[in-house]
Amino acid sequence: MPYIAFDSYVVRIQGGTQIPANVFCYAGSGQVPVGVLVFVNDGDTKSPKQNTQTGTVTIYMLPSNLEPVLDTLRNEKPLKLYVSSTLSWGALVTGDKEPVGEHEP
Repeated sequence: MPYIAFDSYVVRIQGGTQIPANVFCYAGSGQVPVGVLVFVNDGDTKSPKQNTQTGTVTIYMLPSNLEPVLDTLRNEKPLKLYVSSTLSWGALVTGDKEPVGEHEP
């Protein structure tokens, strides 16, 4: 499966559910997300899915990854989603190579 680029996102933090957070990823002015990062309780990992009608990719992540994901969303661009061709794993990927030591204190 190819990389899926996106340029905006919506974060939903929720309570009273087994899913503490979702990140909806959008490309351009589209109203349907191109991807959703679903944070499920630790140990409850699932394989990614793709909606055959909308093409939206859902990637499941552990809640312990929420902070680094939010940091990446805030500070990096371009960003892409990637799902393996077998739908066995998915990832949030930065779009360009980063130089070593780029961050200044």
